[in-house]
Amino acid sequence: TPYRLSGEGFTDIFEELIVSPSVKEFIDMGVLSKYDYYSVRPNSEIQRELDQIKKFQSGDYTDADMTRICDNDHIRAQVVETYLKYAKGKKGIIYTINKEHNYNLCQDFREHGIRAVAIDSSTPSEIRTGYINDFKNGKIDIICNVNIFSEGFDCPDIEFIQLARPTQSLSM
Repeated sequence: TPYRLSGEGFTDIFEELIVSPSVKEFIDMGVLSKYDYYSVRPNSEIQRELDQIKKFQSGDYTDADMTRICDNDHIRAQVVETYLKYAKGKKGIIYTINKEHNYNLCQDFREHGIRAVAIDSSTPSEIRTGYINDFKNGKIDIICNVNIFSEGFDCPDIEFIQLARPTQSLSM
């Protein structure tokens, strides 16, 4: 991606920028799926809280502040309610803030009878592989993860993605 949160360029690393087709062009070619996008309202309480928190030098939110605002029963319940409203019965990936938020949100989904698992950097590779296979085979509906499926994960039967962590990152 040519986008950096810091706003810095890549000229110190690369000599040439190769511009790929846009997301719309990839959709028109049938390489990417069409999608509907839902987000918190710009004037919502949670957005006002996010607008007030400090950011890393890179420009993104700090984990501590994201956790303080988003890893509580009220906000996690809204994540589950959003799934039930827009994607109930569909298979998807949920991106979370950190291991604790990942576990808590996964538990919230399970308490609603949804077949969900949590994966993070400490999940052994054989268990991770098993979860992915179970997901692909329809035995799991949701995989909650912490930065595991950020690049190069191809699973055509994913029906939704839920970003349960705020970010300023255009590439994320």
